Amino acid sequence: PDYWDSLRPSHHFTEGGGESCLSPCGDDSERLLLQNLRALASAGAWYITKPGLINIIMRKIIIRFLILSCIILFFYNASYASKAGLQDIVWDKIDGNLIVSFKLNNVFSSQLNEVVLNGTPITFAYFVTLYEVRDFWVDKKIVNIKIDHMMKYDILQEKFIMKRSWRIDEILVTDSFAEAQKVMTEISNLKILPFDWLENDGRYQIGIKAELSKANLPSDLRSAFFFSPSWGFETDWYILDFHH
Repeated sequence: PDYWDSLRPSHHFTEGGGESCLSPCGDDSERLLLQNLRALASAGAWYITKPGLINIIMRKIIIRFLILSCIILFFYNASYASKAGLQDIVWDKIDGNLIVSFKLNNVFSSQLNEVVLNGTPITFAYFVTLYEVRDFWVDKKIVNIKIDHMMKYDILQEKFIMKRSWRIDEILVTDSFAEAQKVMTEISNLKILPFDWLENDGRYQIGIKAELSKANLPSDLRSAFFFSPSWGFETDWYILDFHH
């Protein structure tokens, strides 16, 4: 009872609004507060609240660490993905058809090489569009093509097997990893459409983009796109203008 009495307010107000002390004021009040805290500590209250406080602090530290890690991974992924790109993009007219050729570079990282050599099939997806450019209206989409280059390493035969969706009847087999990478990253003379489908004096844009396809990967490897920057790549759209 004496302990709880010591916790009562040390001030009360009179009817006239004045204030009087029921217990020592000023420095004596501060000493009384310290005595109360010591009493709580001696009663074991500190040992009850300390683990909870530590848990709260640890949770905050872990959450901040995870957030920081995600931010670092995001920017590291972005910096890696920006290395992948297209080059040597050209268009031509062959046998009355509009054709395009290009190369994909900086995509075979050491980690992706390791996955391939373990026998995991991979697919590179290429997207090709053709727009008619119109000055006073929305550009008109004429062609939207998606093609796949697929590769699998046969561990027993030690050979790379490749298929390309735009040459469906052709299966390429080689024991050279360098040659297999070349097949996966180069497209030569891809037919877009007959040239006479285009209007005379028209302005056109060819758009090209490439990415590592997630769809054909085993489910346990798809999460690696986020956690490993060496896995996924996705290029920007590359635009090629020409006049007919």
